[in-house]
Amino acid sequence: MGWLLRFFTGERALVRLGVLLVLLGMGFLLKLTVSQDLAVPFKLLIAASCAGILFGWGWYVRRTRKVFSVALQGGALGILYFMVYASSVLYGILSFTVGLLLWLLVGLIGGILALRQNAQVLAVVSVVGGFLAAIVMRTGNLSLTPDLMGLVFMYYTLLNAGIVWLSFLKLWRYLNVMGYLFTFLIASLWGVLEYTPQYDSVAQPFLIVFFLMYTLTPLVHALRRNSGRADYSLLLSVPVLTLVQQAALLGGSRTGVAVSSLTIALVQYGLYLYTRSRSLTPLVVETYQTLTIGFAVLAVPLLTSARTTSAIWTLAGVLLVVFGVRGRNRVRRVWGTVLLYLSLGALLMGWISGWISGVPGQQPYMVLSSLIWTSIALLFAGVFLQQNNFAGLARGLLITGGISWIVAAIDVAFLLYPGQMVFSTILLPLSLFLLVLHVVARQYQVQTLSRFDPVLPVWAALSALMGFLGDERPLDRETLPAWAIYFVVQYYFLLTSRWSVQTEKLLHLVTTYLLFGRLMVLVGALLDARDLGIYTWVLVPLGFYWGHVLFWNRLPYTRKYPDLYRDGVMLPLQLLQAGVFLFLMIQPPGLPYLPFLNLLEGAQVALYVTLFYHQLPWNTTPASRRFRRNALILGGVLGVSGMIVRFMHAQFGVPWDFGNIVDHNNTQTVLSIFWSITALIFTVYANRSRDRDLWTIGAGILVFVVVKLFILDLSGSDTWARVISFLGVGLLLLFMGFVAPVPPRKEEPHSKEEQT
Repeated sequence: MGWLLRFFTGERALVRLGVLLVLLGMGFLLKLTVSQDLAVPFKLLIAASCAGILFGWGWYVRRTRKVFSVALQGGALGILYFMVYASSVLYGILSFTVGLLLWLLVGLIGGILALRQNAQVLAVVSVVGGFLAAIVMRTGNLSLTPDLMGLVFMYYTLLNAGIVWLSFLKLWRYLNVMGYLFTFLIASLWGVLEYTPQYDSVAQPFLIVFFLMYTLTPLVHALRRNSGRADYSLLLSVPVLTLVQQAALLGGSRTGVAVSSLTIALVQYGLYLYTRSRSLTPLVVETYQTLTIGFAVLAVPLLTSARTTSAIWTLAGVLLVVFGVRGRNRVRRVWGTVLLYLSLGALLMGWISGWISGVPGQQPYMVLSSLIWTSIALLFAGVFLQQNNFAGLARGLLITGGISWIVAAIDVAFLLYPGQMVFSTILLPLSLFLLVLHVVARQYQVQTLSRFDPVLPVWAALSALMGFLGDERPLDRETLPAWAIYFVVQYYFLLTSRWSVQTEKLLHLVTTYLLFGRLMVLVGALLDARDLGIYTWVLVPLGFYWGHVLFWNRLPYTRKYPDLYRDGVMLPLQLLQAGVFLFLMIQPPGLPYLPFLNLLEGAQVALYVTLFYHQLPWNTTPASRRFRRNALILGGVLGVSGMIVRFMHAQFGVPWDFGNIVDHNNTQTVLSIFWSITALIFTVYANRSRDRDLWTIGAGILVFVVVKLFILDLSGSDTWARVISFLGVGLLLLFMGFVAPVPPRKEEPHSKEEQT
């Protein structure tokens, strides 16, 4: 609206407003005389007189008052247009054909005047009036036959030729744009409202002439001077809008539209070759090249299926990227990148359309091969651009190619295991496909592809979780090789990848715990089949722990991060083994039972020996070492106590529950004597070695025995077992107090200042 405001408020606002009022008044006059009984020549004479006065006045002052002169001459042209309109439509003395010719003549006069005086405004008035002719000259009862439409199209062709001629002489670029827009809008309006196939013989030639005329116009401007913005608007919009109109004329025929698109591409390619040979500005040459590729690309999906389109676009995209890099051609590089994205989109759209139509599984191997082909092309183009320092274009291609490559791996799993899909079966193809990405990333130093490595442990963790929830059978032939390949590939990643230290440590822990968990599941499935599932918690922690201990200095992972594996893996394993050791204490023995020579107590002994082993370089304080030793001593006492209870259960038939064991006199007597003798040994040895901690443990055991005597054994004092318990424990207390009193505290070492 800004230009309209300036039109009525600018320096020549009064002149413009006056001319507008004269034109409106003349129109009202000609319309009024229709209902008056005046001779037609007299009516036209009035209009001609006004036009002559305005034109004469304007021509007279053309040298001194140019703007004023142009306004008056424009008003005169407007009155002449009204005269032709009145003669043809209002008075009916001129036929439609003659009226068009006279209207064209008025426009030609305006163009000559504009050219003579270098007045673009007059040219604009002539153009606007000329384009309105076919609209205002048509009466309500005029039938637009094909012959008459041929005349109208011929009129517009001549009018556009005049516009192009004026713009060539004066380089009035905006006049070209106005002529093009008026022609397109009027033709589109006619096509929507009144076009039928019978008009095709006249519409097609006009569309071709219209396309060629305004395609060559910006080229001529570019040859005469560096093209401006208006030229580029024509250069880009003419082929696009022409194809839109052609598609409407063809009624949506895919083959016809494809042929039209290829024809436009050939025309643009010819112009590209011509402009390149004439050494025009690079932007003009690149624009023609862009249009050539664009319209050639557009023809492909119109002629082929989605999968074929994807394959063609993929090949074309790779070639454009390669030749664009080699030839330092930006348009080819960008178009090649866009085509690769479009190829993946075409493949996806084809799959979606198949899924919607209810046949998503048609030719699954063909879909997979197309996806792999497209992914390889994306990755190749990305690596190629990265190697040639086009990181911006390369990054998107590499990320998109990596994602599609992973999707292809999942698709492979669906094809390998139809109807048997679980999360862990995807691990096999996913591991191998990610291994390829990893090798490419290392070979060509492409850091972007290395970022896909963590996808593997994440999927493995998800598979392990789903397996825990019952999603898989661990001994199936589909599951075993998948997990085996995963761990091989994952440890190779850990050995060769370059991540941040924190990320790498996290991945080490995740992989190690996944391996431990997978061994637990696998061994558990094997032992459950033999009713020995409880020993999974013994064999796997022991094997995992000793495997790391024996090869601690040979494994690259423990050598690289010894503190991480010691504190993050070995310490939790020892805590787990301690818990399993205590859990096995409450398990009943198998029959027949022999002390130490049975699976249960053999497992306890193995766990205890493992817990006792202390050769790793633990970073422990004296207090923590004392705590560990004391805990092991108490654990050993508890382990032997459990063996005694199991022996009594097997030999005397004591039921295996806490209440019956507590009430069994012989069992309690044996336990009291064992604990007392153990306490005596501890206190005597502690007294000799001045080990106050060991003496405290022995004394604590005796205190526990005394408490047990008064709480449990006192109720059965009338039995020989209870008598023996009280007498034996009492004598041991007296003997311990005599031969093994509490040792003195060890003196803390003094500092050097205190010693001096």
